[in-house]
Amino acid sequence: MRPRSFLTAAATALVVALATPAYAGFIYGDIEVDGTFSRLPDVGNSSIVSDLRYLSVDHAATIAFSTGTGWFANLDPATRALANNINLEGPIHFTYTVGDFRFLATGISNIVRSIPVCTDTTCTDSLTFDIAGVISAPGGSTTAFTGTWRGFGSCYAVHGVCASDVTGGWNVYLDPPVAAATVPEPGSVVLLGLAFGVLGLVMRRRRK
Repeated sequence: MRPRSFLTAAATALVVALATPAYAGFIYGDIEVDGTFSRLPDVGNSSIVSDLRYLSVDHAATIAFSTGTGWFANLDPATRALANNINLEGPIHFTYTVGDFRFLATGISNIVRSIPVCTDTTCTDSLTFDIAGVISAPGGSTTAFTGTWRGFGSCYAVHGVCASDVTGGWNVYLDPPVAAATVPEPGSVVLLGLAFGVLGLVMRRRRK
């Protein structure tokens, strides 16, 4: 085989080999993370979490190990979770870390703010929304995920207004779909670009 023909064949083979980017395994399964707020409204209101626009949370969170499936089914009991604050009115960009897994949320939808419900001694309310983004972890491909975030608040109330004991908590159910589309690994993208470049150079020389 002539050198030029060999180069053409090699470049073509490289393009074919890289036409489908190399992936590690899909990340799939479910896990729930629970936490508390670091700041809530002062007394004098009936709403606790339902009117929040900026969610200030305690960064140390708790993993609900019993909810783990798929890649999360056998997490070490010593695994820790971290949560970030959420600005519902700004660019959506917050993370949850579960051991080596990093969930990056980039979208929020379906926000539901409940009307506070008060009795003679208590007021309660809730805030719920859906989140979406990507999850990454060593040994896995970057994978799309969805989830549901729920916050709930309560207080001791007098005449329908919080008087003391304002408390609240939250949980987020994280669900990377089994067949989610993944993001190509950077190395594969670079090699694919080089392959097309070599093939283009060969074709240009052949025309000459």
